[in-house]
Amino acid sequence: MDSENPTPLSKHELYLATTFQSKLEEAEYLSNLPSDESHPYDNKYEARKILEKLLVSLEHSSLEKDYQNIAKGIVNFFIGMNFYDTEENHMAEKHLSSSLESFSELPRDKICFFFNYLQELYNTLGTLFANRDDFQEGLAIFAKAEDLYPLMKKVYEKHPISVVHNFRGFTPGETKETFRSYYQGGINIHKCEKNYTLTLFYMAQAYTKANLKFKAAQYCGATLKRQFELKDYEMKDWCVNCISLAEFYNSNMEFAQAQYLLMGGLSIVPEKKRKLCATFYMALGHHLLELLQFSVEKYLSGKTDDISSLNTLNKKTIVFENMNSKFPELKLPQSIEDLNSLFRQCNTQYKKALKYFELDGYVTEYVQIVRDLSKAYRYLSMVEKDQERVLAILDRRRELLEYPATEINPKAFENYWQVRVYLRIS
Repeated sequence: MDSENPTPLSKHELYLATTFQSKLEEAEYLSNLPSDESHPYDNKYEARKILEKLLVSLEHSSLEKDYQNIAKGIVNFFIGMNFYDTEENHMAEKHLSSSLESFSELPRDKICFFFNYLQELYNTLGTLFANRDDFQEGLAIFAKAEDLYPLMKKVYEKHPISVVHNFRGFTPGETKETFRSYYQGGINIHKCEKNYTLTLFYMAQAYTKANLKFKAAQYCGATLKRQFELKDYEMKDWCVNCISLAEFYNSNMEFAQAQYLLMGGLSIVPEKKRKLCATFYMALGHHLLELLQFSVEKYLSGKTDDISSLNTLNKKTIVFENMNSKFPELKLPQSIEDLNSLFRQCNTQYKKALKYFELDGYVTEYVQIVRDLSKAYRYLSMVEKDQERVLAILDRRRELLEYPATEINPKAFENYWQVRVYLRIS
């Protein structure tokens, strides 16, 4: 386009660039405006009125077919998201489905400029279905969002301009984005990347709810990987999910993968976040406890050269780029000293955790750690041949368990123990 002699807009384009654009910007401004806590959705309701009037006007407009589908697709999208935000899911689904239908009628050379809308439509509709336990339909919709991502990247490669559509607050030259009217479409690459991460996250949630654990772990890992590599995550949530995923790999004897996740997660936590560090130490202690149990069982059964177990032990599924942690290579125990080494590593991690999770203030965590350490000593006693050392190990177990029992006020946990006793009797 010649910047000095721009092509004049048709009357349809002029309407979409002025009246239509103005109403959408007004509605979006209201939607994002905080409301009084006693009436949290008032501004969204006002925005909805504007959008619904705009939709009615489109029904009576003489816009060209493609422009009509673009305009209806956009307005129904915003109305649907408005209903979704106010937790009116039935109406949200209705308008989002109408939006998807309008966009789907566009020719291929035009629909590609509205992929951002399709991406959010798939994510939201998939969530609506998954939340009402229709996992098959929800996951099918999420799969469309997943497949759309590489197509969006290709479109952006051909048209490497990241666009925004709301002129309010937009200052040319201050961002890496360019303003275009809503009806012109275009790819916002930042939204594209963020929404694709959400797609993976929603799929992990849906597979978890559907009890498809391996698929859930696959998408949980993919989500963590993207969040880390794009540096787009809230640290505490990311770490909690990292620990949960490590627990899954532990349960499937993929101990190297679990250890890699825990050590990697710990490497990004600042030392000043003492509780989060202690949580990782506790998780590492529990991981090493399970690895110790597995190793003792292999040692006692004489299966210390089991290739199949060794392959599972070191199976590599998720590796983060630029993470300050190497993927470990674990070995099956060949001697009692190997088992002693594992025990010492486990003990070290739990001792680090106990520096924060003291009995005074963190009874639950403290007792759990003590119980796990007691188990570690028990596994060690199973392979120890020196009877005097076995007695010393058992004595240490006794000391560990006696201390909290003498320090905790029984009355503070009276209800807890009553429930435990009742369950045992019943």
